[in-house]
Amino acid sequence: VYQYWQRDKKDEVNASERKIGGADLGPVTQLFTENYMVRFLLENSLGAWWAARHPESPLISSWEFLRFGDDGAPAAGSFDGWPDRVAEVTVMDPCCGSGHFLVEAFSMLWKMRAEEEGLSPVAAQDAVLADNLFGLELDPRCVQIAMFAVALTAWKAGGGWRELPTPNVACSGIPVKAPIEDWKQLAGGDERLENALVRLHILFRDADTLGSLIDPKRAVELTDPTGLQASFDDVEWDDITPLVTAALTRETDDPATDDPATAVLGADAAGIARAADYLSRRYTLVATNPPYLGIQGATPKLAMFCTSRYPLADGDLATVFQDRCCELAEGRSIAIVTPLAWLYLATYGPLRSRVLRSQRITSLAVLGPRAFEEITGEVVKVALFCATNERT
Repeated sequence: VYQYWQRDKKDEVNASERKIGGADLGPVTQLFTENYMVRFLLENSLGAWWAARHPESPLISSWEFLRFGDDGAPAAGSFDGWPDRVAEVTVMDPCCGSGHFLVEAFSMLWKMRAEEEGLSPVAAQDAVLADNLFGLELDPRCVQIAMFAVALTAWKAGGGWRELPTPNVACSGIPVKAPIEDWKQLAGGDERLENALVRLHILFRDADTLGSLIDPKRAVELTDPTGLQASFDDVEWDDITPLVTAALTRETDDPATDDPATAVLGADAAGIARAADYLSRRYTLVATNPPYLGIQGATPKLAMFCTSRYPLADGDLATVFQDRCCELAEGRSIAIVTPLAWLYLATYGPLRSRVLRSQRITSLAVLGPRAFEEITGEVVKVALFCATNERT
């Protein structure tokens, strides 16, 4: 539905041949993820983790895409670096679109919690919404669709409408409006805190273009231009979190920064503050279908950001997001729909080398042409890629 709604806008942007950023990103890069892709990625990551710990679980028989080795164990491995209990597992989709990954992950997680903890279906569903599931999206309209999709799934699974815990879904594309001086005042004269707040203000000012690429924690703790090491002027994220929350919460005085996600369920929340919180966390599993955009087609601001922060992956926005997902899953796992090109093009050689040195590839399914039902021909070539951030 979202793709159909944006069809005319997408055609208009493509016909204009202008560089893409801001409000143009959603219509041009949003692509509905086929159900088999979502299920393959989740079942061979979240599902494999569960199957390794609960081999007799009746849930396993419903996962048709979960692969097993000759020894009967999940082919993807046992994900030993993950928590032992499902209550402690967190799943994030930083490019959640209309919520496809969130809906499928929710359906898996609540059944796991019900079985493991002996919870009723409703109690398990509410626990997952409160503790396990997270989503971010650049486009406010998509965020609203995702929020409602998750809520509708919970209502259907729980037997009807009820008050729900507000799902952890937020819009990462709402730019700040307050003057930078208002933020600096919160530092109370501390130059280190003031400098950190200025860096964050600059990033969130461009949130409608950068979205989930913004890493508040890294922006605060790394000032070295190369992004490789901290300087003596850096501050700890925990020291500045209350100031950031205060600054972003004030943004709700501007109707333009109202939270489009929580408004769906009639809840009150500071949208930008929620997004900043989720962007600064780290998750057990980051699963997504990222936006696809050759960097040469991006606006100078977006292209410069990608090249400076993710130089090994800056050929396409999708591979940049692959790197960003690894940051969000620090020490844990990613499961993404990724462009095929990075697996063989010479320009991505350094990226492949780093992946092989620092990650364990748990699943890799190369898809042929027509992998997407809505796309004919061989325009989009992708692979389903799962990896764990651990050295082999």
